[in-house]
Amino acid sequence: MKFAAVKPVSRVLARELAVTALLLLGVSVVVFAILYLAPGDPLNVLLEGQSPRSELALGMREALGVPRTWYGQYAAWFGKMLQGNFGNSIRTGLPCCLSSRASASTRSP
Repeated sequence: MKFAAVKPVSRVLARELAVTALLLLGVSVVVFAILYLAPGDPLNVLLEGQSPRSELALGMREALGVPRTWYGQYAAWFGKMLQGNFGNSIRTGLPCCLSSRASASTRSP
């Protein structure tokens, strides 16, 4: 008995991996768009309403990567995501992975 409709496993696996990669790319674009289009200025969140000197504010904006174009910011953000670097918390200054672990460990069961 021959099965004409049976595809090689490698072909099916390659197709599934390609679809998964495209899906993850699409999700990353949506997440970045939500973060990029969120109202407010990251510098104001960081300073909690204080008004810094203009040269200090400019230096902080450059450190946050705000002056770059949206696609430059996306490329930097996506590159860091691929490396597992999810950035630092604006509130605590700790890496986000450590910050979420610390907040989870302080909760009572």
